[in-house]
Amino acid sequence: MGSWFIGRMLRSQRRGTGFDSRRVHFKMKGIVYIGLLLCALLILVSTVSAHLDAGQDVVVNGYLIDFGYDPASPIIDGRTVMLFNLLNASTNESIYPDHVWVRISKGDNIMFSGQFRPAVGSTTFTYTFSEPGKYDIDATFYGNETVLVQKTLNIDIRGTSAIRGTYAFAYYGIIILLLIIIIILFLKRRKRR
Repeated sequence: MGSWFIGRMLRSQRRGTGFDSRRVHFKMKGIVYIGLLLCALLILVSTVSAHLDAGQDVVVNGYLIDFGYDPASPIIDGRTVMLFNLLNASTNESIYPDHVWVRISKGDNIMFSGQFRPAVGSTTFTYTFSEPGKYDIDATFYGNETVLVQKTLNIDIRGTSAIRGTYAFAYYGIIILLLIIIIILFLKRRKRR
């Protein structure tokens, strides 16, 4: 884009037609605004799935374990966002554990094991499952280096899907829109020559 701008400026100066930098600046400004708008759309679509589509709420020893995941029907090789919250079962007040230990296993195979230190009470992470089936999610919440509560939760992972992810259609739409805009800008530019 920069070389096109400089080339046009030099050609107009050679012809003596005078170069109207305001008009070119306005066009460049419009292209920048379109680019920023498209970036904002991409960010909005990627954060639309910030709420979780499915999950389980389990009460254990006076604690409510809130386990959520997105998408509602996780598939292999697709990102699955998981979230853990701990609440007082009778008052629904949030409890802020020091750390949360999570293990993902399928049968006797341990796929993941890790410890999280939540900054604001919620423990959120993304995991990609490599094979379909029923997985056990073991969650242990710690406070003052003692176990507050622990529970094994389940999640079913399906095989591949025609549309990968909850909002794949929106991503495809944005890509198509970008291509259309690029083609229109290219055709307008060629028409002026």
